[in-house]
Amino acid sequence: MAKLETAFAEAMSRLEAPLTELDTKYLESLDNWMTAAQARGELEALVAGKKERETFRQPGERDYDAWPDLKRLREIYESTRERLSENISGDRRQIFETFHRELNSHVERLTRAGQLDEAVRLSQRAQQIEKLLAVEVVAKPPLGGDGKDEEVLWEFKSQASVDTIKDCGLKKVGDAYVIVSPRGGAGSYHNSRRTFKPPFRIQARVTTDSTNIRFYYNNNTLSIFNWEMNPRELRVHEPKTNRNMGFRDKGELERNKLHDIEIDVLDNEIKVKADRQRLVEVPADNTGLDGPVGIGPAFGSTLTLESMRVIQLK
Repeated sequence: MAKLETAFAEAMSRLEAPLTELDTKYLESLDNWMTAAQARGELEALVAGKKERETFRQPGERDYDAWPDLKRLREIYESTRERLSENISGDRRQIFETFHRELNSHVERLTRAGQLDEAVRLSQRAQQIEKLLAVEVVAKPPLGGDGKDEEVLWEFKSQASVDTIKDCGLKKVGDAYVIVSPRGGAGSYHNSRRTFKPPFRIQARVTTDSTNIRFYYNNNTLSIFNWEMNPRELRVHEPKTNRNMGFRDKGELERNKLHDIEIDVLDNEIKVKADRQRLVEVPADNTGLDGPVGIGPAFGSTLTLESMRVIQLK
């Protein structure tokens, strides 16, 4: 087991070496900036630099308008890290899958040999890796097709892309975002920082550990998958009036597995698809609306969001 863990750690270390090097160079640049700020006697700049150094791996909006050079350093770091992470995402998943297979093979061998304690321990480790696999980026074509001739209006790229409603939790894990409700109820979510008029399409690649993948538009509920009252029932709400409708055997998505969801908001209709399967087409009066889109959990669910964007429809 120790050799297997070591091989896994070494493979991940080699793969993530460009990210480690980027972090090192960023900290060096940050130190140089702080040295210059100290020479100028700029206390507030030094405090900001110290905080950035301590929290640079944490996502979220930074207010560095007072220090353009620091703001530019941060922007370059974020864009470079995002590009490097995308480049290695497929290989990351392969390493996790290989480790998962090896663990399961050892579990089977130990079970046959009657070494149950060790088999249970390795089985628990395999389950941990399986959960991590659920949030690893899968090399797939862009949501909804090949991406040609699509006008992307907005993307959930970072915490700076959204407004947080009712203290909804947000944490970056690998290349995905984990979204949790702080109070365990409903109504906590993350909203886009711009508004949209129909017609447009919401595309998301997301999973839940239990119930409630909730989408929002115009600050009202738009659609609910894995509804807590009846997970098999898909809920669709008319954003203008909040009129809600239920559709039997349309709303349950497999837990801890990423799903591609599309919601078209048209002037007079709402269309919902999951994993390229058409689920419902609902008449709805959306004329005149111009509001943000959002996503959130409810009643104890935890969402893992790999990607989300809004596309203009013609």
